[in-house]
Amino acid sequence: LDARDFFNTGPFFAKDRSGRSVVPPFKQNLFGVSAGGPIRRNKHFVFGNYEGFRQKLEQTAAATVPNAALISQIPGNLGELFRKFYIDRGVVPATGNPPGSFSALSAADRTAAVAGGFPAALFNGSTTDGEAGSVLLSTANTRNVRQESFLIRTDHKITDRIDLNVRYSFAQPFASTNQRAIAGVFQENRRRWQSGMVQAVYVLSPTQIVEVRGGLLRSRVQDAPRDPLEKSLVDFGVDASLGLSVRANGTTLSPLTIPASTGLLDNQTIPQVSLMHTWNRGRLTLRSGLDIRQLRLNVLI
Repeated sequence: LDARDFFNTGPFFAKDRSGRSVVPPFKQNLFGVSAGGPIRRNKHFVFGNYEGFRQKLEQTAAATVPNAALISQIPGNLGELFRKFYIDRGVVPATGNPPGSFSALSAADRTAAVAGGFPAALFNGSTTDGEAGSVLLSTANTRNVRQESFLIRTDHKITDRIDLNVRYSFAQPFASTNQRAIAGVFQENRRRWQSGMVQAVYVLSPTQIVEVRGGLLRSRVQDAPRDPLEKSLVDFGVDASLGLSVRANGTTLSPLTIPASTGLLDNQTIPQVSLMHTWNRGRLTLRSGLDIRQLRLNVLI
């Protein structure tokens, strides 16, 4: 019997808003247990193993977003999209500025805005009367990972010439990431693998062995956003199957990215049958055999 547990917090330091050094949230834990032994002495044996993995990671990032005053002056569909994306989602408050470093537009841009008929009070360089501009946000991109896996194997000595073993393995990793922290978009990546096999070994003679195997491998891959696209964005005209990306060229604003709400689903089933013959002659070994596999795919995008 073997039991194990490893725990780690990363020795990396960051700064909080007051400038103090803090340990960022990074935790990793690997644990497991294994056991084995005879069911019947010299005849039947069993072995089992389990492993678990956990990881929580948070990384500092930055994004430059428009404040509500600037969004209110963006005309047409673009202004409506910015309101739905930033204000309706709570990234930017409806009045004032979100926590972060505020920057007014350049003097040339402010002069051009006033000359174009925009309210002078929003483009005079003073933050006391609701200046339009951008805010540099400090965001936290997160990644949480967990995995479960185990193996069970039995070995049987049927006769002096025949050995039989059966094994089954399973693994199921899962990851949830948020690389667009300002939008609150979580991407989920799910995997699952299952494998079963039966193997028989027959000793024809001291120099010849025949092996017969039969097995089945099944896998499942699923990648998709955790949450469906908001109804307000769908009603606005964003295609959920394609998503949307908007970049305001000539500005410091970060791209506005709406990922596609559809994902990838991949199912595979692979049955296998094989027959192998091994012949030993002095220093020479000759192996021959037949292996048959069938790949069954079911992919949805």
